[in-house]
Amino acid sequence: MNDNDSLLYLCDGYMSDIKQSETNALMIFNMLCLTAMMTFIPVIGPIVRELHMSEWHSGLVLTVAGVLWMLMARYWGGRLSDRLGRRKVLFRAAIGYTLSFLMMAIVLEVMLKEPPALWITLTFLLLSRGLVGGAFYAALPSVSAARIADITVLIDDRLLWQSLVQPMPLGWL
Repeated sequence: MNDNDSLLYLCDGYMSDIKQSETNALMIFNMLCLTAMMTFIPVIGPIVRELHMSEWHSGLVLTVAGVLWMLMARYWGGRLSDRLGRRKVLFRAAIGYTLSFLMMAIVLEVMLKEPPALWITLTFLLLSRGLVGGAFYAALPSVSAARIADITVLIDDRLLWQSLVQPMPLGWL
């Protein structure tokens, strides 16, 4: 069974158990990834101070992630997932997100023990945050929404967006 084999028809607003569980898994997955991504925001201030950087460096690092997120979402959620399939793209993006997040955490730990030159630190933060928060995270909500749209034929379109967007405020907390 591939991504496009199964369509879910909502009867009286209820989804089948299998498709409901996939939708729930996508909701939880998006919430956890958003939570992990947002945890960087409260710790960037202390990281910048410990690495002897200026405050504007933290703004630059966060901005790069946002710009890449905006630019890459269409690529992941549109062209690539249409060509390769939603599940494959979600899996690749999740692996990339996890590995880049892990790499960022390990290298930051080393850098905090022995701060390198400012240009090395800034370059690393820009690249790692760009990968985590921009390039790979961009795929997760856009491809998840496309996957839900692929497996559902909705009587009420609000149910689709509610199911995906509902956990996002929890991720922001």
